Amino acid sequence: MKETELIRYLANLIMVAMADGFVSKEEKTAIKRIYKEINAKKTDFEESKRLTEKADYQVTPVGRYSERIRNLEDMIFVALSDSHLSDSEKKVILPFAKAIGAKQEQINTILSESITRFRTYNSTIICPSCGHEIPSDWKFCAECGASIQGTTEASSTSSTSSKDEIPGDSPEEKGTKFEKYILHKFNLKYCRVKEWRGDKFANGIYAESTKYPDIEIEFSLKDTKKLFAVECKWRKGYFQDGIQWARKEQIFIYKRYSEENNIPVFVVIGVGRYPDNPKDVFVIPLDDLIEPFLTLDFLAQYKRLDKDKYFFFDLGKCVLR
Repeated sequence: MKETELIRYLANLIMVAMADGFVSKEEKTAIKRIYKEINAKKTDFEESKRLTEKADYQVTPVGRYSERIRNLEDMIFVALSDSHLSDSEKKVILPFAKAIGAKQEQINTILSESITRFRTYNSTIICPSCGHEIPSDWKFCAECGASIQGTTEASSTSSTSSKDEIPGDSPEEKGTKFEKYILHKFNLKYCRVKEWRGDKFANGIYAESTKYPDIEIEFSLKDTKKLFAVECKWRKGYFQDGIQWARKEQIFIYKRYSEENNIPVFVVIGVGRYPDNPKDVFVIPLDDLIEPFLTLDFLAQYKRLDKDKYFFFDLGKCVLR
């Protein structure tokens, strides 16, 4: 996003926080976290505060469709950060959601995901390098840049083998493990990670920004470059001879994203006990996906015969294998 869009993006968050007449400590922390996530500067944040002080300022959709959806997600997250979504906050959020074309089913999905996100983010740790308090799921300190990966992973795996499924893992943590597994299957000689949603990294692979959807990859071969996106889905096992890979409204969001950004999207599905080493892997073009439930017969067409090989992107056919 451009600087002016970043400022309005943040102003929208502040307007939600101010809706009930009082900006809580939790809401301030949530907004600060978000402006770091979207790579905004402190000056952008200060300018956004000045913007909201104008009597006639109203929440305003900015950026591409995917960025507007993310702004909606962040607005709901800020509203939930003090553990309560008030009626006055709803009066700010719902008109914004309608203005960007979000349907009620999408809003319900975003609300559910925001609650899960809030629970995941609701704890903090102290950076071992500078002593600054940061969210427990961050991999780097926003103040000094120190990596805390070793500290957090050591504590979570000290009593469990890396091949054992940790009983306490949340769905989000399992999903992140699968995303890391998928990232390792891209040959960095030809592929570059352009986007990786959230504060994530794996073995030195870093996202350049934190936009929607899960991962965006830039494939380069000689003088040709092509951008494509990957949505990762992991399931522990099959159910009724297939899997439920998404909800109807999620499919709509993915297809809308592909159309708005004019890039192909591929859904990579892993099935098996371990998200960091699934038994089966399927790579399916989003264009081929219509229904939320996929049968075994349908999945068989897209199964990777050798799941341990690097992914190959066919420039001519625009297909990921």
